[in-house]
Amino acid sequence: MSHKSAAIDRSLQRIRHYKGIFMRRNVLLLQGPVGPFFRNFAHELEHNGFQVFKINFNGGDRLYFGGQRAFDYRAGPSQWEAYLEAFLSDRDVGRIYLFGDCRFYHKIACSVAQRHNVRVFVFEEGYIRPNYITLEESGVNGNSSLIGKPLDLNESSERDISGVKNPRRVFRNMAFCAMSYYLACAALSWRFTDYVHHRPLNPISEGGKWL
Repeated sequence: MSHKSAAIDRSLQRIRHYKGIFMRRNVLLLQGPVGPFFRNFAHELEHNGFQVFKINFNGGDRLYFGGQRAFDYRAGPSQWEAYLEAFLSDRDVGRIYLFGDCRFYHKIACSVAQRHNVRVFVFEEGYIRPNYITLEESGVNGNSSLIGKPLDLNESSERDISGVKNPRRVFRNMAFCAMSYYLACAALSWRFTDYVHHRPLNPISEGGKWL
């Protein structure tokens, strides 16, 4: 094989590789924001031709997302990496959506996804842009692809926001969802005995903070 033919063959292999990544239509959702956001998001994905799977880690996750394509992960933290690798392979997952990339399960998921050429999209609560939830590929905050890119402070950021509606009763809804989530976690703690949460998992203390 000539050098030219070898180069063409490598190029075709790369094209097939990236085409496979971008054309896979199976999606995996991990943990989302507290409340029904991921359930609604799954409906939107399915409406656009994706097949959606969900892994639940505790009772709160299960409260807000059920159905035939929702799976409870009940094993210990040490088994999570192997479980996820098998899950991605068995279901030919092409992309993962998760909320926050620094949680224990999500850190491992990002690493596994990279090895399996699975795209990862990360939601964040919109600390920079109030009333919005932001989404970036690969990571947010300190892991954002925007880190290190030049920022033109002289560029005008003015835009017409007259048609943008501000959400109402946000705190009331969030408080209700949060307390429901933590109560469900407590009620189903017997089912998810080895679950590791990223913050104290106590409905009394969490409810007190919201109050």
